[in-house]
Amino acid sequence: MAIVTVNSKTKNFRKRIYKGSNQNIFAVEKDALRVRVQGNTAFVGWTVKIPLRPYRFVLPPACFRLDGYSRIKPTVSKWTLPSGVKFVYEANVFNAFVTFFCRSSNYSAPGTDGHIERDTVMTTYPPSK
Repeated sequence: MAIVTVNSKTKNFRKRIYKGSNQNIFAVEKDALRVRVQGNTAFVGWTVKIPLRPYRFVLPPACFRLDGYSRIKPTVSKWTLPSGVKFVYEANVFNAFVTFFCRSSNYSAPGTDGHIERDTVMTTYPPSK
């Protein structure tokens, strides 16, 4: 797993939230990451290598497309991270086919299951003392 942001100011904040868990968080230049949504289709592309920790794998520059196909369903999730930070996650989601494209390896993987989130609200609570 990796968290990639174009806002370097949020990097240290995210590291505190995910303390004790995923520390694979880094900021990239604004032009290195693109996210576009139109209707029920989303596109995500990146031009930098993304290290996948704790493993020694690297995700090369690539992109994926999500094509939504189901009715929108509301969802609510709650969880607590090892840092003690609690999340309440509310969203409207619909199922999507995910197609992954990686030019450097001449690889594409069509039809993987995924979902697209809309109208997302995430409430974060600091650790209790």
